[in-house]
Amino acid sequence: MKKIFLGSIVLLGFNMAIILTQMSCKKEASAQASGGSTAANLILFYKTNARELWLSNVDGSNQRKIPIVLASGLKPGEGGLTVDGKSVVFEVFTESTGVNAGIYSCTLDGGNLKKVISAGTDELLLQDVK
Repeated sequence: MKKIFLGSIVLLGFNMAIILTQMSCKKEASAQASGGSTAANLILFYKTNARELWLSNVDGSNQRKIPIVLASGLKPGEGGLTVDGKSVVFEVFTESTGVNAGIYSCTLDGGNLKKVISAGTDELLLQDVK
């Protein structure tokens, strides 16, 4: 009887230790979008007819065009947000032929435009690369 009583106390102590450990652990879940498309709680989308890149909040509010100024005859294509949500990386095509003219990046306000990959690479922007 003494062994059963001591065994019960040991099991009770073990269970209490597990319960305290579970209660003290911080449970936190976070979701991350693939391709960096919702970085900084923003959605980047492409208006095909206008050939423009736009931003909005994740709930669809505050839609705004990214004012990208490219050389004459070039138009932006689809793109993605960087992981930090401060820049956009996008394809650029020639307006007349639709040939890939390179991959560019800029800030969310359209400033600091840079060519990342030169024309003639015949590569498309990979949405899933992080």
